[in-house]
Amino acid sequence: MTVPRPILRARLARAASIAAASMILAALVTPPAQAAVPASTGSISGTVAAAAAPGTPLSAVSVTLYDAGGVRSTAAGLADGHFVFDNLPAGSYRLGFESWNRPGNLLTPYWRGAPSLSTETPIVVADGASATVPTVLIPAGATISGRVTHDGAPVEATSVIPYDSTGSALPIVAITTDADGRYTIGGLWPGTYRVQFSPAYGIAAQFWSGKGSLATATPITVTAQQAVTGIDMKATSGARVSGTVHYNGSDPTHRLVDTRILLQSPAGDVALYATADSTGRYSVSQVPPGDYRVHFSGPGFDSVYYGGTVFPTQAALVHVSADQQVTGIDGTLSDEAVITGTTSYVYHGLSQKPVGVLAYAVTADGQRATVGAATPDSLGRYRMRGLPATKVLVEFTSSPNVSVDLLYPAVSEYWRDSPTAARATPIDLMRGQTVSGIDAVLADAPRPVPLHDYSGDGPVDLLAIDGTGRLLSYRTNGRLGWSTPTSKQVGSGWGAMRLVVSAGDWDLDGYPDVIGVNAAGDLMLYRGNGHDGWLSAKRIGSGWGGMTAVVAAGDFVGDGRPDLLARDAAGRLLLFESNGFGDLATSGQVVGVGWSGMTTIIGGSDLTGDGFADIVARDSSGRLLVYPHTPAGWKAPNVIGTGWNVMNRILIAGDDTGDGAPDVVGRDASGQLWVYPYTPGRWGAPVRIGVGWNIFSWVG
Repeated sequence: MTVPRPILRARLARAASIAAASMILAALVTPPAQAAVPASTGSISGTVAAAAAPGTPLSAVSVTLYDAGGVRSTAAGLADGHFVFDNLPAGSYRLGFESWNRPGNLLTPYWRGAPSLSTETPIVVADGASATVPTVLIPAGATISGRVTHDGAPVEATSVIPYDSTGSALPIVAITTDADGRYTIGGLWPGTYRVQFSPAYGIAAQFWSGKGSLATATPITVTAQQAVTGIDMKATSGARVSGTVHYNGSDPTHRLVDTRILLQSPAGDVALYATADSTGRYSVSQVPPGDYRVHFSGPGFDSVYYGGTVFPTQAALVHVSADQQVTGIDGTLSDEAVITGTTSYVYHGLSQKPVGVLAYAVTADGQRATVGAATPDSLGRYRMRGLPATKVLVEFTSSPNVSVDLLYPAVSEYWRDSPTAARATPIDLMRGQTVSGIDAVLADAPRPVPLHDYSGDGPVDLLAIDGTGRLLSYRTNGRLGWSTPTSKQVGSGWGAMRLVVSAGDWDLDGYPDVIGVNAAGDLMLYRGNGHDGWLSAKRIGSGWGGMTAVVAAGDFVGDGRPDLLARDAAGRLLLFESNGFGDLATSGQVVGVGWSGMTTIIGGSDLTGDGFADIVARDSSGRLLVYPHTPAGWKAPNVIGTGWNVMNRILIAGDDTGDGAPDVVGRDASGQLWVYPYTPGRWGAPVRIGVGWNIFSWVG
């Protein structure tokens, strides 16, 4: 194999044979155990001023410093507009400036006026150097203004809340209408916005123009420094929804006067509450126009949505027009079912805090709805009330807790020690029934690293896609060898996939799965059956054609479910959580920037030994870095190796040596496959386990 490093070429020239050359190369690319520590630190400083008055520094501005892991530090309340960030190791940084709706209608740009962090020019700090940036001139933004009236009269003190195109409320200071009902929103970038008005009591809240929810609001498009006027609100008293709550039972202690009614929009951005009177009648006033789900509950009763279901997605929607009187929205409650038990969480053999308890109703197709929750007392005893008559799964879960600098890992399981919902034992509840003895003891056993055991025989398996698009499985014996001398074809047509990743147990059924992005940009889930085969493929996302990498991140957020990371064309690292049933639960949260320079990103394995899956990446210079991560956030990355740019494929398939720790597998340019045994902080001698692997377009 040819390696573009003079020292390697010299040593290879002196080698007696190709085998000897390969051994030398393997030794040379063996990563060191510890990265060098920078000798000194540097700083970044500068001054902030308004573009309209460059000679007048701004003090009412906050400045945020970003590194590869996200926010590093923030400076606010600047003296004479001056900021300094010191104690900085050598590296690339970015700056953000926030001055929402401050005097002068200022924007919130990044360094050199970039509208987003991903488009900003990085500031490079050399080892021990100080970087002084030119005066940062913050330009004026666009504005949106209007007036709020009710029956022709101005409405003072109405809260005005702008939302951006992603549906997020802008982080601005409070905006309210003046005595004449007028308002102005300043500091806006060009883009699309929606505006919500929330008047004082007696007038219904609404979005412009006359809509009841963010999802239905009319968008407002603004250009650079444009003054958009006439975004007015004609306030109304709102619509009214009323009905009666009925009781299907005979317990005289159950009082309808205690029942609670919730009106909620399908998007969840509008929620209104009411309680019933002694006869069960209720009325919800000041209802903005839109569609609503209506939920009924109360002490001693079960809970149900209008339409007689416990699943919000199956609830009948109630349509409300402006100022409409909607009647007859009735609900029927029955006697509650109750589940009781005892829980505890054992850490290092000692009993710690009790755990939380949740109950889910689950449909045949995997939908689930939370129908109950309980918090145990100091002895771990819990009583979960208000449950409907249906089949439920009971989950016991602990949350991370920091005490005496010790992080208790978050663990969860279902009743009867089931690690997944797919294998959990359901409890069939009846009206008025109390089910006791639903107990659990959670332990702090290290989180299992998902092994790539597609055959179900125990050791790691490797998958590979050849030039004809066949998906082949190679079984290892767990001792740096192979259990069978030949491969097994487990799929065809895989050559058209843009991205492929071994996803671990994505749907929590106990078997490892594969996720890929096809030519159409669809995110596809291929569920393993545990016997070198697959269940039916399932599309779990679309629009993924712009992603440059997909990473199986393991349990990134600490909820007991696997997650995905994806890198977009701008170099942002996006988090997509799963729901534990094979689907995505979130649409993508930015958890990192500046990842464009990484040539390989790997996830899902614990290389640091802290019980949490880490992210491993190779940069353009061939350095191998581990990015430790816990549910509390990122930790500082560490360089664990150099010279890895001689490998064209790097993966972590699991424990290839049988020592219980995940190992690194690399393929070099000549097609040789190497295993690098690894334990936290120490590399073992590399072992060649295969040749001729350069015929494969993907190995995982």
